[in-house]
Amino acid sequence: MVIILIILLVIMFLALPDFRRNWLLSYQWIEQESGRDILGKIVAGFGATFAAPVRTIFSSIKNQLVEKQQTSESTQQERYNSFVNWFDSVLSTDWKSDEGLRNILAGWSWFNDGLVLHFNYRLKDKEFYELKDRLKSYNMNFGWSFSDLSQMYLHNFDTSSSWSASVLFVDKTVENQANRVIELARVERERELDVLPISLLNQDRENVRDKTNGKFPLWADRKGNWQLIELNSHILLAGSTGAGKTGALTYWLWLIDCLKKTEDELYILDYKKGKDWSPFYVDTNGHYASTESTKDLWDKLYHQFKLYQAGVEDIGDKVVYIIIDELSSLVESYSSKKERDEFLRQFKDMLRLSRSLGTKQGGYRVIVGLQQADSNYFGGTEGRGNLGIRVAIGGITTEGARMVFEITDESEKPESSPAGKGFAQVYGYPVQRIIIPYIKERELVMEAIARRYTKT
Repeated sequence: MVIILIILLVIMFLALPDFRRNWLLSYQWIEQESGRDILGKIVAGFGATFAAPVRTIFSSIKNQLVEKQQTSESTQQERYNSFVNWFDSVLSTDWKSDEGLRNILAGWSWFNDGLVLHFNYRLKDKEFYELKDRLKSYNMNFGWSFSDLSQMYLHNFDTSSSWSASVLFVDKTVENQANRVIELARVERERELDVLPISLLNQDRENVRDKTNGKFPLWADRKGNWQLIELNSHILLAGSTGAGKTGALTYWLWLIDCLKKTEDELYILDYKKGKDWSPFYVDTNGHYASTESTKDLWDKLYHQFKLYQAGVEDIGDKVVYIIIDELSSLVESYSSKKERDEFLRQFKDMLRLSRSLGTKQGGYRVIVGLQQADSNYFGGTEGRGNLGIRVAIGGITTEGARMVFEITDESEKPESSPAGKGFAQVYGYPVQRIIIPYIKERELVMEAIARRYTKT
């Protein structure tokens, strides 16, 4: 038994370079530790004989793992090329062995990486579908498989047949990956909140200020995690009727009223005189205007802006918030083109130059709500481009999304959402899915805010 073991070790030593190297390394290390006398050499020899096989096995496993990691995955084209060779051989074998297939199929050719079948005659529907089933039975290989046949067509190829059909293949690997992405997105959507209720009455304003630290929780993600936004730009809000646009404006109105500084000012321009703003119909010291008086308030606000811009008056650290509900109605209310163009010029001027005025932190924040963000309502795409925070809720078309967002590869793809849900983008960041909180006591909240601006 000992002799057989010695013979095996000698064979391994001579035939396996890795084993020989590991034996010598083990022998040198053990000899250095145990001493270089006769006894140390004997111990080193026995120790190396037992250690070398173990080291050889582990190094072999390690090398295989490294090789596996270094082996690059085949590209889509490489997999397709392998599949083409395989499919061609299977079809050829099937054609040679089946007389029925030869009766209908005159031959085939590969053209621009695609397969074209040539028939002896125009196939009947039954024959055509039976051929499809036959090709489907070849199953999948290298991630590719048969998908379908095109309609038969007449051709001018130099063959004995005048009828042909293209074979359509599908990359199941890519298709499965796409399906997994779709499924993950579906599961993620199912985890979304249906609604995010919030109670705003009797909130401790100081506590809210402390928690937000100068930022505005304008929305939450679809799971209810609040997003604190630096409100240093104008806001665009787009949403069709019933999308929850007024609810969003009400919530933002409450945020502004709660978080603004004492010297800050708030104005509401509501040309349509929507019933949701009815608590402000009373005299609010010029902070609210509807119908034709909206134009007078705008003239006043724009004139004051120009005084601040020219340095005639100092805005200091004051921020002026202007909410314009249904901007399109205001723009379209100007009867002449000259008046309309003048308003759009002024509006575009304020959007472009009002965010930061004077030598301190003062400026304007314009919040615009409308159904569709057509550039005509902003004096052109440049005017619309000055609204750095953009939100679309409810139903949205591809064209509507293009008007509102700058969609990047990292962005969520905007799609129609239920009321109160939608998408938002802060300038320089990707589009994200959001939910606007649902205010339980919206009328009471509006009344409470309106009272703070009512003459006594």
